[in-house]
Order: sequence, then C-alpha cells, then structure tokens
Amino acid sequence: MAEAKEIRGFVIKQQQLGEADILLTFFSQEQGKTRMVIKAAKRVTSKLQSALQPYYLSQVSLVGKGELQNVISSQVLESYAGVLQTEIGMRLVSVVQEFLYRALPDEQVNTQLFNLVLEFYKLLNNHQDLDFSQGQALVVQFYSLALLAIGLNPESNLVILEEPKEVFLSNQEGGFAIQRRSVSDIALPTEAYKEYLKLSKQPMVINVLDNQELLTAILGFVNYQLERKFIAGEYFLT
Repeated sequence: MAEAKEIRGFVIKQQQLGEADILLTFFSQEQGKTRMVIKAAKRVTSKLQSALQPYYLSQVSLVGKGELQNVISSQVLESYAGVLQTEIGMRLVSVVQEFLYRALPDEQVNTQLFNLVLEFYKLLNNHQDLDFSQGQALVVQFYSLALLAIGLNPESNLVILEEPKEVFLSNQEGGFAIQRRSVSDIALPTEAYKEYLKLSKQPMVINVLDNQELLTAILGFVNYQLERKFIAGEYFLT
C-alpha cells in the first residue's frame, strides 16, 4: 500500500460525487488548493466527514495517485466554530472560501496566503460581536492582503507632494494614481486611499470602514484582475 501523505488546512467546498462519495476542495499549507475524495462519506459508519467542516483547521491523510487522492483519515487540529455565531462571521468566511476556490490554481503552494487565512479565522473566532462596518473593513483588508499574496495587489506607492482631493484606482493599470489614466478609473477621496493604506497592512485588526466607496472599488478591482465575478463580498455593500 502506498504511503499516506498528511496535509493540514481548511475545507473550501464539498460536492456530492456519485451516491455515497464527496468531492472535497481543500486549501492546505503543503499543497495549496487540492481536490480529494471521501469514499462512502454518506454512510452512517463514516467518521471522516465530521472532522472536515469549513470552520475547522483539519489534518487529512491522503493516498493514491493522480489529481484525485482519497482521504483515509482526518482529525480536527483547531476549531473556529465561533465564526458561526453571527451572520457577519459566516458571511466573512464565505468571502474567504470563494476567493480560495475561484482565484487559485490547483496544487500551487502559497504559504503567505495560508497564514493570512489562518490569521483571519482566528480573528473572527475571537471577535463574535462584529458590526456591519467592521465586517466591511475586514473584507477590504482580506482582499487587499490576499491579492498581495498572489501578486495582484493594487500598486499604492504614490508620491503626493500636495494632497489632492481625490485619487484614482485603475483596474486596467493595476493601481492607484493621482491623475485619471482611463475613463474606467474610479475616483476616490484621498481619505479613502489613506484608509486603504491602513487596511492593506498586517497584522489583521478590527477596524471600521469610513469610506464605503473603497469597498466598492476593491471589489471591482478583484473582479477585473481575476477575470471572474466574486459575489460573497457584495453582501457588505448593502
């Protein structure tokens, strides 16, 4: 029998596969985004699925070759079930899961992004009284730092000699500028740019979002740069 490989990470998505199996998409420190199969997961005797929930940091053992390996054991390393206590927490987890599922290629290790997700889950678990504005700020901060981890963050090294009333975020040019470079550039108050600079730094902390235009602009930037629609963060626009 082939030697089992152990990886640790988070469940991103579960899908039915046949009558009894589950196709699992998993984000791990060791392999990045990985797809795996839990055989006979729907049977009452299966104990594998219980340790593989989206709010757990789990360790799984895998066997097999090819794109789809089989899960033969799983265990919970850390529970972040506190994220389920509020709708804000659950919506923020959805933002993370959607980004990992839609933005990442398979089997590409990204330690920086893994550590960010781990930090984000810990923060949510420890702060179960988040209000809507704090949730908005965390969305901006997560997207900004996640884009940085995959090399697509907006360029923000502006040299401002005399503070303008507004700056421009260009999806096409991939960053901020003090002058409009395209008709599609988004004008933002200078205060929103300053808020972005504050939120795009680690460690992650609880803030409130003072400029909702910033959230709208960052969501548009994410959609443009990754060439697909990300909808989980739109909840925080309402």
